[in-house]
Amino acid sequence: MDKTKIKNILIIRNDHIGDLILTTSAFSALKKEFPNSKITVICSKINKPIIEHNKNIDELIVFAHGKQFIKNFHKYFGVLWKLRKKKFDIGIDLRGDFLNIFFLMFMAGVKKRIGFYRKKASKWFLDYGLKRKVEIHETKYVIDVLNKGLGLKMSYSEPEIATTNSDKKETEEFIKKNNLKEFICIVPDSGHPLKQWPLDKFDKIIKFLKKEYPNQRIVLVGGIKEKLDWLKKRNPECAMLCRGNLRMVYHLFKKASLVLSLDVGPMHIAWVGKSKLLGLILKFSEPSIKNIVPLGKNSKYLLEKEVDKKITVSEVKKEINKILKK
Repeated sequence: MDKTKIKNILIIRNDHIGDLILTTSAFSALKKEFPNSKITVICSKINKPIIEHNKNIDELIVFAHGKQFIKNFHKYFGVLWKLRKKKFDIGIDLRGDFLNIFFLMFMAGVKKRIGFYRKKASKWFLDYGLKRKVEIHETKYVIDVLNKGLGLKMSYSEPEIATTNSDKKETEEFIKKNNLKEFICIVPDSGHPLKQWPLDKFDKIIKFLKKEYPNQRIVLVGGIKEKLDWLKKRNPECAMLCRGNLRMVYHLFKKASLVLSLDVGPMHIAWVGKSKLLGLILKFSEPSIKNIVPLGKNSKYLLEKEVDKKITVSEVKKEINKILKK
């Protein structure tokens, strides 16, 4: 491959917050290999804030995956026209989605198409396809598919979340407004019912924290207001941040004594920011979760290895005490 001839690169990761975070190392790696190229990323509305200030990305296009893709298909031809006009030299789908591979790369006339695939039909429209494996961590597997698909030898680099001074200022204002000195952030909500640890158990944890760590304020962080309100009603002294700026949440977590989170986007925001984290990962549809667990010395997690062996309140209390050195 003559790297000097690569002018336009398309990367697709148009799904969830955590999924995009796990693949952000690809942007810096590709920009380093192809410094004269322009990188365009197709993302979703929900995960766009994670990368909209990333210096390695030249343009963002919002077009969601799956059911949202089909729902907004009337907008597709406008997106297709824009993609065809750019004449992409390389296209990379990091989701492994047939709709992305066929409609956003093959139909867009991308010259060299690589990526993950789940179904054999997707592989037909890829120049290089790698079947996703759940036993390899996503951060490393992303670099693997790029190296094998493009014949490169890029090294692994940590995921990143690019923020601004405005995000830091917003964090400081929230801390001042809520009189937060020492605090613990709890992310108790998930849109996936099989990832949801019962709210009454979170209520017990909050009451435990109030008793054992009275100097720590509790901040409820999440995106489903009804669930946060349920806990706030039972614990009115808690501060609450619902659907906050994700980059501001990144800075808030860095200042927290602990982040307790379900397996959702904020869990990945926490470990990438090297915050003290305790993740609660419930067993659901995947046969393994080794590809998405939080990494780093500050990250701990409890894993529900079998559906009938639930994570208990006592287990969570024990881990919290270890982290906070009780």
